[in-house]
Amino acid sequence: MTPPQNYAQKTYTYTSAFKPYAPKSPVKSFRDLEIYQKALFMGVDICKEVGKNLAKSQGQQVKAYIGDALCRTALDLPKHIATAHSLRFSDANEGINYLEKAMLDCNLLCVYLEQFQAFVEAGDIAPVYFEEKLKEALIIRGKTLRLQAAWRKYSKT
Repeated sequence: MTPPQNYAQKTYTYTSAFKPYAPKSPVKSFRDLEIYQKALFMGVDICKEVGKNLAKSQGQQVKAYIGDALCRTALDLPKHIATAHSLRFSDANEGINYLEKAMLDCNLLCVYLEQFQAFVEAGDIAPVYFEEKLKEALIIRGKTLRLQAAWRKYSKT
């Protein structure tokens, strides 16, 4: 295995057991954070699907309550990530606390998804949809936890 000729390359092309290395672009705003982007798209997708399902089944108050809580939580998740990114420069501990709120939102999102799934009639929304969204929420939670650890590490200067 020979090292690459140009160390400033974006992608190293030598072959090994590992994937080619490509450094991530620098984060200039909260919109550059991968977890913000994933949380935003997931929240919008969940709210669209829940809205369509609630429009079909009117009159079920418990289902509407859970659907409302699900949408609020899904839309609060990217808001907490954006707030954390903004606050981490002025008050690092407050930024870390907002990441904690984002992780709580991920947990609540899983609870509300499972509850809403119990009220969905067969054939309205595929069970696979709920499984995918649960996995996405847990992935976002894991990435948020790693981001929080990195912010803690660099805030102790």
